[in-house]
Amino acid sequence: MTNHPVTATLVASQDGLSFRFGGATLQTKKSARAFYEIRVEGTLGDIWLDWFEGLKICQETSSENGLPTTVIYGAFADQPALHGALVKIRDLNLTLISVKRITPGKETV
Repeated sequence: MTNHPVTATLVASQDGLSFRFGGATLQTKKSARAFYEIRVEGTLGDIWLDWFEGLKICQETSSENGLPTTVIYGAFADQPALHGALVKIRDLNLTLISVKRITPGKETV
């Protein structure tokens, strides 16, 4: 078996990243802040606002089963920030109901 050198190139620009490996090119666009609404079962009080770093928290009653539901919503800088919030929800042992990308100002809460 003969080894052949392969060149990989990573190019960063204002629009995102471009990765070239062999004959293939993968491009990613720079993401803008995205707004999400995360629903969990149970009540999560305002005491957790600092832990969720600038997101908003509100309570409502589920229309499906009448149980209390917490809605955590706001802007996330990128996907890793969203995943960080989901990790916190997991660490609090909360039951995740839904994660929905929303248009700013069109929250359902």
